[in-house]
Amino acid sequence: MMFIKSHMTFEKSHHQSQIQASDAQAAQLFTQGQYQQALNQNQVTVNLIGHNTAETHLNFAACYSRIFEPELAVHHFSQYMKLSHSQTVWDIRRLSDYHAQANQIDQAFDIVCNQQHDCAEKHLDLSWHLFRQHRYEQAFREMDHGKRQGNILWIGQERWDNLPQCDRWQDQDLLDKRVCIVGECGLGDEFIFARWIATLLKKHPTTQFYYYTNNTISHVIMRNFDVAPHQADNQYHFWIPSMSLPLMAQHYDPTVTQAYIKPDPVYVKKWKSLLGNQRVISLSWTGSTQYSENHFRDIPVEYLVEKLKDRYTLVSVCMEALTCPDGVWDLTPQIKTWEDTLAILSLSEIVLCSCSSVSHAAGSLGVKTFVYTRPDDYFTWGGTLSGEKTVWYPDVTVWRKSRMGQWQLPINQSLLQWKK
Repeated sequence: MMFIKSHMTFEKSHHQSQIQASDAQAAQLFTQGQYQQALNQNQVTVNLIGHNTAETHLNFAACYSRIFEPELAVHHFSQYMKLSHSQTVWDIRRLSDYHAQANQIDQAFDIVCNQQHDCAEKHLDLSWHLFRQHRYEQAFREMDHGKRQGNILWIGQERWDNLPQCDRWQDQDLLDKRVCIVGECGLGDEFIFARWIATLLKKHPTTQFYYYTNNTISHVIMRNFDVAPHQADNQYHFWIPSMSLPLMAQHYDPTVTQAYIKPDPVYVKKWKSLLGNQRVISLSWTGSTQYSENHFRDIPVEYLVEKLKDRYTLVSVCMEALTCPDGVWDLTPQIKTWEDTLAILSLSEIVLCSCSSVSHAAGSLGVKTFVYTRPDDYFTWGGTLSGEKTVWYPDVTVWRKSRMGQWQLPINQSLLQWKK
């Protein structure tokens, strides 16, 4: 959310200059991540003008969201929309997002259903809410509809530029066909949707499936499933994005009762020789900085460390972390592929993590995992009460904070349950 410059006209030019300077300073502070200071400076701008404008309300909303005061973000963004008369797709979507951040999920859903235009974003957002309601088939269909309507693929520019030169699958017969599955969205999503590959192989025994991604998850997929690596010169009949696999498999319930990914024994042996017989807890407390809302899912790793450091060997598998806290053995310099990470996770007594790719990797392995999530959490956790296991994995328990930024209560509750 970028600050918007005010273009109001004032009688005194020096007064207008002061307002513009204050507005510019607030924008700079926001860009630097100094959200409380940007909030304060935005109030200076309001004082100079003498009242709130649509733009200052918009700026207040952005700041309050970033400092984990979503109710105030809802208030100010609503005022912005009222004053600006905005009914754009993106403003309606942002209003819904702010309500969801404030744990006002029903209001967020109502906005999507009744205020949003018929557009790709509406269908995508509807799918997220339908997942929370366990209406899986409708959710997958809405998501696929939204992607098609908006010509959206979450696959990265490299794969987009090199998509197979064949038709995207649209319910055609697959008998004796060659199909390329294109890994989609984040690394965690590739682990999530891998569960449907086994169903596809069983349902279509005469179809040859290939898998296309540009990360080391490809090694894991090839080893665990009877699929071939993508070949650029292959004459495929169809390609399909991985998040549409449930439609191809005609199987929508994500419930699994056992692990569907196994670690490589060679890597397990390698890491067992290093870790020995220690009681290992794997930690991952942040995700990719390329995700615009990554700061919402960062958990206070120092708080966890203080609770656990004297009884267990704490190890970091958090590849995105810039630093590692005292008391944690940083294994990331020695992790070269996903095979390393999976082996470490498989040797862990428990995995404690934020909503990132590690949570899905651990879940697919069937390793005991506690994932700490935000009120408006990812679709795999949505609809699961805090302290309960998600149907998406055999042994992942969701611990959800009720307010943005307040992690201590769910962490304390999770560790108390684990000790029992």
